[in-house]
Amino acid sequence: MAGASAGTIIVTRASDSTLLLEIDTPAAATGFFKVPVPTNEPILSYAPGTKERELLQAALKEARSKVLDIPMYIGSEEVRSGKTAKLTPPHDHQHILGHYHQGDKSHVEAAIKAALETKTA
Repeated sequence: MAGASAGTIIVTRASDSTLLLEIDTPAAATGFFKVPVPTNEPILSYAPGTKERELLQAALKEARSKVLDIPMYIGSEEVRSGKTAKLTPPHDHQHILGHYHQGDKSHVEAAIKAALETKTA
């Protein structure tokens, strides 16, 4: 494309701290776009006595108080094989969080079949 212009992009900051983009290129729509300034979530300290530490400790206590039965999912169906293995935290192998169901060749074949059926649907 002889003589084609690369175009321009002008970025300015609006009074409400959002970024305004003015784009004028041959390959893109000409226009004004209002893009919000990205903001991160607050960084929490989890220091002793803070609310976030209290909530975290309560969530951990609740999670450790249950023993879960974790099935396989093939397609949209829950599948329990009856052959289970224990699930433990990496730092405490004596504490059982739950049991997950292990699959065999028939489960792999069923999962492949379900995936292929979804692909053609």
